Amino acid sequence: MEIYLKNSSALDLVFKCDKNVIEFEGKSIKPDIRRVKDMKDVVYDKEWMENADGEKPLYLMFRGVCNEEDKEDIEKNNLRYDITIIFPSMMGVELPKTKGHYHPNVVGSDISYPEIYEVLHGKAHYIMQKIDKKGNVVDAYIVKAEVGEKIIIPPGYGHITVNPVNDILIMANWSEKNFVSDYGSLVKYGGAAYFEVRVNDDTTMITNEKYSNIAKLREVRVTNSKLLELEEGKPMYKLVKNIGMLDFLVHPQNHIDFFKKVF
Repeated sequence: MEIYLKNSSALDLVFKCDKNVIEFEGKSIKPDIRRVKDMKDVVYDKEWMENADGEKPLYLMFRGVCNEEDKEDIEKNNLRYDITIIFPSMMGVELPKTKGHYHPNVVGSDISYPEIYEVLHGKAHYIMQKIDKKGNVVDAYIVKAEVGEKIIIPPGYGHITVNPVNDILIMANWSEKNFVSDYGSLVKYGGAAYFEVRVNDDTTMITNEKYSNIAKLREVRVTNSKLLELEEGKPMYKLVKNIGMLDFLVHPQNHIDFFKKVF
């Protein structure tokens, strides 16, 4: 099986499902692979984990995907365009998801790096949470996105992505290229504040009891593409031709007014 992404990503890409590679510019790009064993600390269904095949791939991460003609400009602006593919593999009763992480603060600032995602194929649920110094979840929300829709991860929020349907989820993201994600904070609590599970064909959210206090989960709309000077449904890779619009990812401390418009 092959999935072509030319129309949705503005790149001439094809994902070869049987080989777990992306074919691009005549080359096969190999991913970093997140396997079942890598998720043991953040999975809801511990009984399932005990008997699962630890080597089974759950999702793939392709780093630094771009046209050769755009590469120099992207790197000069300290940016990176990635593609992540999440298989529709249930983790026991829990829906397939990423491990989840937080972003570090910009050096010399008290604001963390944001990120922006776009769904290229399938559907995605983005679950965001903000915690205080005592570990209380002071805010939590979910954004449900379909093909062509964009989601900005705001400064200060940890996030996971859930694949809610029985199909492959393919998404892209722009981010600052050098920061190192913090996975430890979510590992400490055994995952995010909310687990999305399916029982008897019904999907529901279950709170993570390892957190002392958890804000009620609210639902938020997807990001308005016009804020990025993109027409609705246009692939965000095209921002490479208007790369100044992505400076908020590299210098968020200089774009407070932009974040107020977004959120």
